Amino acid sequence: MHTLKIRLEDNVFEKVMNFLHKLPKHEVSILEDNVVELSEIEKEIQKGFDSGMSKKTHTEIIKEIKQKYV
Repeated sequence: MHTLKIRLEDNVFEKVMNFLHKLPKHEVSILEDNVVELSEIEKEIQKGFDSGMSKKTHTEIIKEIKQKYV
């Protein structure tokens, strides 16, 4: 048995889900389906930014995250 954790962009999500639903239910199961909105990430960054611990601007932090993870 294998467990995979993948990140899917919105434009391919439905295609992958359609494919998975065509596979035998007793052999494939979806364990978790999380949607991460960038706005939620931005809220968490803003909390840190508001704490005064970072000298970077909110825009600089978001730009770095997008370069690294998007």
